[in-house]
Amino acid sequence: MASFKNFEFDANGVNAWGHDAALLARARKLHDPPNVTMDGHNDLPWTLYQAYEHRLEKVDLREPQEAVHCPALRHRYLHTDFPRVRKGGLTAQFWSVYVPTQIRGDAAVQKTLEQIDVVHRLCEKYSGEMGFAWSAADVRRIVAEGKLASMCGVEGGHQINGSLATLRMYHRLGVRYMSATRVFYSFGGVAPRRAPGNPPAPRRPPPTPRSIGR
Repeated sequence: MASFKNFEFDANGVNAWGHDAALLARARKLHDPPNVTMDGHNDLPWTLYQAYEHRLEKVDLREPQEAVHCPALRHRYLHTDFPRVRKGGLTAQFWSVYVPTQIRGDAAVQKTLEQIDVVHRLCEKYSGEMGFAWSAADVRRIVAEGKLASMCGVEGGHQINGSLATLRMYHRLGVRYMSATRVFYSFGGVAPRRAPGNPPAPRRPPPTPRSIGR
């Protein structure tokens, strides 16, 4: 990851990447609150499961995490903490409630619920830094309060286990998008790669969370 020192400017107003300070100031004016700068995908919920089994008392995201070694993680360190969120000007986040495609059926639904649960628990633990957004109006309100507006996104259709009722319940819990596929065929979509023995996808895809929420 690039050092934050690369954002510093020399006497001529140019940083290590050759960016002009005045131009960056204009960009920040568009980027920063009350405008919304949203990241559409962050795997922190699953990463917290891998690193700490969702035991949130074991980590403090208000402190920098780039030097906190997590042996259970392939990349060894958390990529998200509130100091970096603020430094990057991030004001809204879709947290991916990801479940690997190797986990199927009822187990995939259970794991999805656990990921949704940890997002809500993060919002409770860090209520001064983030808030759960149920609507676009909530996003604007939370950003105006100087907090990180937070929503959930399901990463694969296998996570509803072929059930539109499950999708509707996810929506009630705060899920606002679902990727139809990830690696394998799943309910309502065709993945980029097909695994041997996977069933054909249904002809009619499920309704989107947006249509459910009308």
